[in-house]
Amino acid sequence: MEIIFSADPDSPWVRAGVAFIVNKSLIALREITAYEILPGWALLIKVKWLETKETNLLNIYTPNNKLSHSDFWKCIKDTHVRKRLPHPDFMLGDFNIIEDEIDRAPAKPDN
Repeated sequence: MEIIFSADPDSPWVRAGVAFIVNKSLIALREITAYEILPGWALLIKVKWLETKETNLLNIYTPNNKLSHSDFWKCIKDTHVRKRLPHPDFMLGDFNIIEDEIDRAPAKPDN
């Protein structure tokens, strides 16, 4: 296994961070290109497979503070455009949004 990750540069051992775990027996590391969109918060990888196919995976960790979500997504979009990154085929991660109050501790509704 290989871990491809992006840690928060200000606090790499304490908060934030996104990662992909790659099974090297199935995917050669030379077939993966990683793009750090927002250190510790957004990481995109391009995986080449079956010699002619590519898949782009975007891993996101959205901040806990709901008031910062709009600026966060704008930064992701602006960086994506500025760096001319490939469009993701799949997006995964922790978006810090819940469906039910019980999913929060202490229980409270989401915005």
